[in-house]
Amino acid sequence: MIYSQLMRSNIRISKIGLGTVQFGIDYGFTKAKDQEKVDKILTKVLELGINFIDTARVYGDSESKIGNFIKNNPQNNFIIATKIAKINQTTALDKQKLYKHVLKSIETSLKMLKIEKIDILQLHQSEDYLLNNNFFWEIINQIRNKEFFGLFGVSLYDVKETEKLVNCYSNYVDFVQFPYNVFDQRFNSLFPFLSEKKVNIISRSVFLKGIIPIENEKVPDELNKIKPYKDKLSDVSKRVGLSVAELALLFVVSNSYIHTTIVGVASPEEVEKNVRVLEKLKYIKNVIEEIKELSIEDELLIDPRCWKQL
Repeated sequence: MIYSQLMRSNIRISKIGLGTVQFGIDYGFTKAKDQEKVDKILTKVLELGINFIDTARVYGDSESKIGNFIKNNPQNNFIIATKIAKINQTTALDKQKLYKHVLKSIETSLKMLKIEKIDILQLHQSEDYLLNNNFFWEIINQIRNKEFFGLFGVSLYDVKETEKLVNCYSNYVDFVQFPYNVFDQRFNSLFPFLSEKKVNIISRSVFLKGIIPIENEKVPDELNKIKPYKDKLSDVSKRVGLSVAELALLFVVSNSYIHTTIVGVASPEEVEKNVRVLEKLKYIKNVIEEIKELSIEDELLIDPRCWKQL
């Protein structure tokens, strides 16, 4: 396994992290997993050196399943990231209610995960009533000082929004998480800026919710315009002797600005397959620039929130 040294911390984090939305709910082409399957996946994750686990309260019973594994494997070295339960505007504008909401969310996650401290707490909302709310940032600072969590991050979608947030609140934000893959390269322009601000990067959506590696015949009609890009990516992959999935993962992992990228899996075999891909990093060096040219600007194609069929 390859690791990154986090800024603002002495933590070394695996370049591949485990996304766990599929532990608790159906996601894209992947069905939710029962406890036995979750245990097998996490056992393989431990064995192969992946130490970053990303989950959330909204991922069904994902936290609980991870917690059950942790209880039975207390010697794990997991770095656990979870997210604050959704905050509505009424709560956000009342400092007392907001404090109680955030604290209750953290306490519930700690209970479900069966841990004493959350390594990385994240906000997975980007509404102005939170990002530009001084109450919220004061509360995050207060609760951090109580040592309920270590680092704090925000999960985002928009480049300008991310830049504005970091400019205003970089003292509070240790991480930003955003989508990044061979077709969605919108955040390229922010990498040097985030590095200068010592803000770590978690990327997600390496396979664009499964669209990148699947056959063109299985692509929903609304995404037909993505097929020529997939064809070009397939041509590159054949030329360098890699599968499309391998090429897509290596493109993200090879980016030195990205500290870890979250990958969801359906089985222990997929965990091992993803980790073994790291042995092929040398094969992508000569085609990086070519892959960068596959960047798509049309958000209807690269933002799953715009899709109707998935």
